[in-house]
Amino acid sequence: MSLPDIRPVAWAALAAVLALAGCGERATDRAPAGKAAARGAAAARAARPATPAADQDMVAAVAAGGGGGLVALRFRLAQRPVAGQPVDMDVMVTAVSPVNRIRVLFQGGDGFEIRAGQELGPIQRPEVGRGFVHRITLVPRRDGIFQVSAVALVEQASGEELARTYSIPIIAGAGLGGVATAAH
Repeated sequence: MSLPDIRPVAWAALAAVLALAGCGERATDRAPAGKAAARGAAAARAARPATPAADQDMVAAVAAGGGGGLVALRFRLAQRPVAGQPVDMDVMVTAVSPVNRIRVLFQGGDGFEIRAGQELGPIQRPEVGRGFVHRITLVPRRDGIFQVSAVALVEQASGEELARTYSIPIIAGAGLGGVATAAH
């Protein structure tokens, strides 16, 4: 398939993922679009090449549909998330095959917000095997188990674009135990 045929499919897939990830979220829970775009642009500039030991203690994000892909995502939380308290999460993106460009969009969901770092990149012609670390600031609204969705938009060396969705689980406070306790 040629580039013009792939691009609409990739954007349609991204739109569907972002729409589903926003289900259950109230309009008052979201920041105005202008502020979110400005935070995303600032975060895109913040991606930095990883040091050799950067992936130490990092966990692999889960790719939808299984398997690897053109990029690998790993993450690490600075501390266990607590409701109402900001917590930083480092995400490392590594090209595992030659690619022209990587861009990653991070989406929160019901139960927490991404206060900073909604977007990484674009990273132009990343070296295969060299990771780039990006910081996201999360704020859980309550105890529970939540998921950050990361959509990697990758332009292959051939010029074709692909979108791959990754899931990053987040356990805030007592996890589901705190939710069950609060319900009784």
